[in-house]
Amino acid sequence: MYDLLIKNGLVFMPDCRFDKVNLAIKDGKIVAVVQDEPQAAKVIDAKGRHVVPGAIDPHVHLGFSNPYAEDFRTETRSAAIGGITTIFNYYRNRRDYYETIPPLIKEAESTSMIDFGFNLGIITREHFDKFPQYRKDLGVKNFKLYTIYSRIVDSFFAYDGVKDCESLQLDTGDFMAIFERAAEQNVDCVFNIHAENVDMIREATRKIKDVPNKGLDWFAQSRPDIAETQEVISLFYLARHFGVNAYIVHTSAGTTIKAIEDNPYLQGDNLMIETCPQYLATTVENPSGGLAKVIPPIRYQKDNDIMWEGIEKGIVDTLASDNAPYTLEGKGYGKPIDEMKVGFASYATNYTLLLDEGYQKRGVPLEKLVQLISTNTAKIYGVYPQKGCLGVGSDADIAILDLDKEQVITAGILESSQPFTIYEGRRTKGWPVMTISKGQVIMEDGKIVGKAGTGRYLAR
Repeated sequence: MYDLLIKNGLVFMPDCRFDKVNLAIKDGKIVAVVQDEPQAAKVIDAKGRHVVPGAIDPHVHLGFSNPYAEDFRTETRSAAIGGITTIFNYYRNRRDYYETIPPLIKEAESTSMIDFGFNLGIITREHFDKFPQYRKDLGVKNFKLYTIYSRIVDSFFAYDGVKDCESLQLDTGDFMAIFERAAEQNVDCVFNIHAENVDMIREATRKIKDVPNKGLDWFAQSRPDIAETQEVISLFYLARHFGVNAYIVHTSAGTTIKAIEDNPYLQGDNLMIETCPQYLATTVENPSGGLAKVIPPIRYQKDNDIMWEGIEKGIVDTLASDNAPYTLEGKGYGKPIDEMKVGFASYATNYTLLLDEGYQKRGVPLEKLVQLISTNTAKIYGVYPQKGCLGVGSDADIAILDLDKEQVITAGILESSQPFTIYEGRRTKGWPVMTISKGQVIMEDGKIVGKAGTGRYLAR
């Protein structure tokens, strides 16, 4: 007898189409994809709904402004609300990651409701020397590089209390050296890059620093689209030269997508683009004001339209949230926008915003959206077909979607520690109505029914 049978749904198959089949699950794995209805201890009737791989959010910041164990407890509950069954958390510190990551894994496993991995920032000479070994020993495939910290690593990371280390400059020379080392040692890794040109940002901000009544439009002008696009072009050229994998995180600008589309040399299996819902589903007109401050900034409708074109044309590979939960005080609510912190929690709304804006309003095929939010990410992050797939032998990480469900987004339904959402009051059509992690139902009809501490670290 099976542990669980999901029947009568339209199931996303490994060849990226939907079929009316049943999924049989035992010991947390999909063990059969069948037409009949074998016996199971629990049966879920998914008639009229779509059964898809659980979403994978590859870009979250937990433990950033709250303790790790607490963030993993609350924010993985929020993930379950949004049909997310796997997350990859960013961690950066000037310490040796052999010292810091093992205890963080234990902390996260004590409270996480879903499986998780880590992406590590390379910001010191020691990280540069050891990242090939981190890849093997810590099971980390994705390493973060930051153009925005060029020449300011020591001052920006002074808060971590590490004094006896050599920080990188994170200029073009350092990027070249890192790519060259990865190529020479044939390191199977992906470089996740925050691409904004700090010199352009400095000049753009200088020009408008005295503008009164600063808002999201002012902030977008202070970090113009060309600052992102120029860096992406440069870094993609460098990655092509050395043959390494470059993955641009939170891509925001329509000009970036157009530059890639117009230049075949910027296209290739080793050159990847991630975007976020805030660059698809809202603009500088967002009524949340400074609460919606994030970098890169939320931009304009023309950027959103081009980003959707990039999704449909296959230029954009993945969707992530850049999730970073804050209290109102921690965010700096009430201060001028240039004094507020960047980021916000939002990943519980990843799927519904994608369905509402993409499938419902723009007619983007559901198959393409599932690839964007799950399958592509699993492949890039080295966990496919364990994750991102509903094939025999895959983890039974599943989201069941009701494409007709309409609901108003409020902070109260999202289960995050963050007391606000930048989408407050917005009605969307299409929601996850059940989330299953390794064969266990953890969310049903918007209510958390899973247990903390059942998530496990994914060494890749």
